[in-house]
Amino acid sequence: MYTHIFNLNKGLWRLLQQESDDPKAVVTNPVLEDLLFCRPPTTMKKPQLDGSVALKEWRGSRWWAGLKSCVDALCLFNIAVTEESKARTMTAPFRSLIEDYSRYLKSFELFLDRSSQHQCMQDFIHNTLPDILGSIGGGRPVFNVMGVGSGAGEIDLEMLAQLHMKHPQVKVDNEVVEPSTDMLHKYKGLVSKTPNLDYINFTWNKMTASEFEKHWQDENLGEKMDFIHLIQMLYYVKDPEATVSFFRSLLDEDGKLLISLVSGEGGWGKLLRTYRAAHCNTEINQCVTIGDIKTFLDTKDIPYTKYVLQSHMDITECFTEGDEVGELLLDFLTDVVEFSKNAPEHLKKGVLDLLRHPDCSKQVDGRIIFNNNLEVLVVES
Repeated sequence: MYTHIFNLNKGLWRLLQQESDDPKAVVTNPVLEDLLFCRPPTTMKKPQLDGSVALKEWRGSRWWAGLKSCVDALCLFNIAVTEESKARTMTAPFRSLIEDYSRYLKSFELFLDRSSQHQCMQDFIHNTLPDILGSIGGGRPVFNVMGVGSGAGEIDLEMLAQLHMKHPQVKVDNEVVEPSTDMLHKYKGLVSKTPNLDYINFTWNKMTASEFEKHWQDENLGEKMDFIHLIQMLYYVKDPEATVSFFRSLLDEDGKLLISLVSGEGGWGKLLRTYRAAHCNTEINQCVTIGDIKTFLDTKDIPYTKYVLQSHMDITECFTEGDEVGELLLDFLTDVVEFSKNAPEHLKKGVLDLLRHPDCSKQVDGRIIFNNNLEVLVVES
């Protein structure tokens, strides 16, 4: 695999960046500086900046020592560089899955059925979240809580139950921000069937995150929040960093902002990073991972705590041509309506090869199990 050819100016910087959360760290390594800026040792002929160089020519040189740090990325080279360069020539003609709500709902329900994501989030809520919630509120008799993109409310009510167990005497004003009429209806139905919620006052906001931000600013609402959660919703905003900044600005002095997204290091992160140009919607940022948010927070010196949630998903049917379950799962993984029918053959093959790659999936009892890890950030005020 180390004899693949790659274009230096298009591929190397991207390759090296994948090995560090801090892009500046790459150019502080003198060996990698030589690699990046094409400064060969005297025994080697200097490569042309606009040419291609065979990695096998670097064996035995000090360049090769630098490349060893990039070995994981190199294993994916044939997919991640070659296919991405093809993807960049496309104009992303695909329809985003969220534009077809009925198909999105079917694929999302299938995803929940095939994935351990819901279970790993529940484990986090029951085992880790209580200690986090114990530090909020400052002894006030009423806590202000906000859920953004709350869906049908199951996760919200789980978290509110943990909050109540930690602070049994406290009343809760709970702001629900959710753009879907159907989801809000289900949430309200769940509340009506759930006993012992008299300590919570619900305020329903049928709005997107950006609409809520405008509403909050227009109404000049100065209320501060003790706990805000953004569970798997930053994929659906135009500017994730601005969204995080706004909701963090609403926190009280001891408040917490909880963010969950797919891990940038898991299978989904690799998929999004490789095919970002090919099928990411320009109006919203479906390709964001927790790594992007960590980079933003680090740049601003905003303190946070990170938690990794181990999760997996059975994607075996994705590799059976024409399988309805597989096609729905592919739609959800790529966020593209009928991806398997609409994608060019080279792009479809590249996605399937990457999904099957050991860096993204493993085989268990003949099934292909995708690394679907989540990460949670708890951001300080």
